[in-house]
Amino acid sequence: MKAGFVVQRLNGSQQSYKLCQAANTMVMEDIADIIVFHDEWDVSPIDTTFMMLQKQHMWSYEGVLVATDIRSAEQVIKSPGPCKKYFYLWNLEWLYIPEFPNSRLSNVYQNPNIDLIVRSEYHANLVTKCWKKPTHIIEDFDKNELAKIFTR
Repeated sequence: MKAGFVVQRLNGSQQSYKLCQAANTMVMEDIADIIVFHDEWDVSPIDTTFMMLQKQHMWSYEGVLVATDIRSAEQVIKSPGPCKKYFYLWNLEWLYIPEFPNSRLSNVYQNPNIDLIVRSEYHANLVTKCWKKPTHIIEDFDKNELAKIFTR
């Protein structure tokens, strides 16, 4: 199975670390061929065993795509190639946007063409009340849970 993650950059954050850790394991255990598409190149928090490409290459990508923030989710929604589209809500980033652009956010969070993944039951309850019900709860990019959705 082919799967891609779309990020701004891989850096020293907990999110980047957990993503790299899960992607490395999935590649090394032959669970999935992983590509991380990025806007900006940065030094990843750990050595990687997966391919990294600039984000414009995702437009011809035909595997599963997982957005990791609002901006990448907007791009994944518009991307013609992926067989399945997900938005992994690492945090509740809409709460930290100074000017709340409700129409822009609802175009992402309520979009019928992208499924939402959250990190916890608590996040699932909040997202369900504000936007729509997430299809999956996957804590910290758990490789086994990701493998299940990649093979559907």
